Amino acid sequence: METPGNSIPELADDYREAQAKVDRDRAEILSALLGQTIARDGQFVAFASRMGRTADTNGSLGVPVPSFTVLHSLEWISHHIRLGSEMPFMQDKIDHETGRLIVDSSNADEIKQRAPDWTRQAALAAYLAQPQRKFGPIMAVISPNWVEHSSHGNWNKDGRALTTSAEFTPIEPSGRVGLLKLDGVRLYALDGQHRVLGMRGLRELQERGTLQLRSHDGTPRGGTMSRSEFCETFRVRIEDLQFIFEDTLPVEYTPAVVIGETHAEATRRIRRTFIAINSYAKKTDKGENILLDETDGFAVVARRLGVTHPLFKADDGEEPRVNWKGASITAGSSHLTTLSTLKEVAAAYLPMLKPEIFEHWRAPIRGMMPIRPPDAEIELGSDLILKLFDRIVRLPVFQILQRASSHEYASVLNRWREFPEFDVFASRTCQDRELGSNRGHLLLRPLGQLILVKAVAELVASEANGGHGLGLDFVFRALEHIASNRGFEMPRPQTVWYGVTYGSVRGRIVTRNKSWAHRLVVQQVHGLRNESETMSLWRNWVTCRIVDPRRQTWKNLDGEVVHFEWDYPELPEPVDA
Repeated sequence: METPGNSIPELADDYREAQAKVDRDRAEILSALLGQTIARDGQFVAFASRMGRTADTNGSLGVPVPSFTVLHSLEWISHHIRLGSEMPFMQDKIDHETGRLIVDSSNADEIKQRAPDWTRQAALAAYLAQPQRKFGPIMAVISPNWVEHSSHGNWNKDGRALTTSAEFTPIEPSGRVGLLKLDGVRLYALDGQHRVLGMRGLRELQERGTLQLRSHDGTPRGGTMSRSEFCETFRVRIEDLQFIFEDTLPVEYTPAVVIGETHAEATRRIRRTFIAINSYAKKTDKGENILLDETDGFAVVARRLGVTHPLFKADDGEEPRVNWKGASITAGSSHLTTLSTLKEVAAAYLPMLKPEIFEHWRAPIRGMMPIRPPDAEIELGSDLILKLFDRIVRLPVFQILQRASSHEYASVLNRWREFPEFDVFASRTCQDRELGSNRGHLLLRPLGQLILVKAVAELVASEANGGHGLGLDFVFRALEHIASNRGFEMPRPQTVWYGVTYGSVRGRIVTRNKSWAHRLVVQQVHGLRNESETMSLWRNWVTCRIVDPRRQTWKNLDGEVVHFEWDYPELPEPVDA
């Protein structure tokens, strides 16, 4: 039997088309109605939520605390959201010398915002100008003028608020979506002050053509940066600056006062919110930051070195040779170095070799995140560092570790790294008499690894770059000679490290001389470049080994206490002398 008229498939198509038209018409009607509803100055579509309650009063549970999330352009935020430190009660409580809050009896119980650090503005503006920018949401306080006036009609005779300081009008039955009135109110960043500073800085650059560099408290200091200088430094096109302000960011607003609160209770609630935001956010360790960093070229190279080089590879189930999180090594561990040390090593070595490339890896402004280098540069940096460590691994102490079996690795490492036992009751240290099983080897500590690499960098860098222009083959032949003669065993008075990186009084590592200690390696390998450098190194070195300042005696490389002259350097002769 045939179906009269249209076929069943044709009827189904007609129904779907009619239904689609109904849906389109409904969407157009809703869009028009919503457009008319929200087309009001100072009104913004917001999503309402709530969390927690106000303080208990008279045995009641308090009132739920609402919050409202709105999507704003960066342009709007930079013009309308103030810093938390600009709240009215804060105006006379900033120390303009230090940029810190002045805590006294009048505000000690009400402090709820810290002063921002204006020195970070330029760095944040520079980060915001990068294509890979990403800021997190801002939390802000809505504070109409009446909040600070106790005589206003919105406070009852008991000093409790008769209304909440956020005007929200629901536009759908559940009350979760509505319009938030942000006209005629003050908005303060409770969390995100520095993000707001960065937006303000970029807007200043765009509108005025310059960015004023400032001290901690916002006082102009350090000159200005022109728009063209900014764009050239951070590889941004001038025409791109305006588009940045078209980006959007969510802002979560919380009312300065909730119905039923006193001014003091509302202040405490805001303060607790601020403290919770800053206290419960776990700060990542220094090593974790480097692990996660995909922007800093030195961090990327350091990770590759720690993961791929044979010196740092451990067998399955063993403790890693690299401390990926912490910035130090504990006694007894199998860690040979730290990730933060490998990053320092990369940052010390690469710019000396090719400053025209690797100096650009550093952040141009203090506190700014560096710009990620091109992949080709990262490959070059990784190759140079890996080749350096291919030489380092051939030094005698590392060869001993490479030959150690997995079950004895930790004990061998610690025997060579740790200092001999220190006898506090002896008139002389055990190290002065006879070394025990522990060697206290400099190169098995992060400090020594950085000293070594800084010295190698200076030795192999070209003379035009402040180096000696030597080849790696020559440098490492000299280093192997020094190492073979126990020249890196710190507790021995016969090494240059006694008193410099090893404290003979307490038998501990010394770090305060790391800014110049690498020059002792340079001197032993090839000598310093001029008399001025030689005299500076001599005076630093002999100061660390002085026995009696009045008699002007020191412990020389023979382990003897003898007289010295400040102007007569007795540095060790270079290996190639």
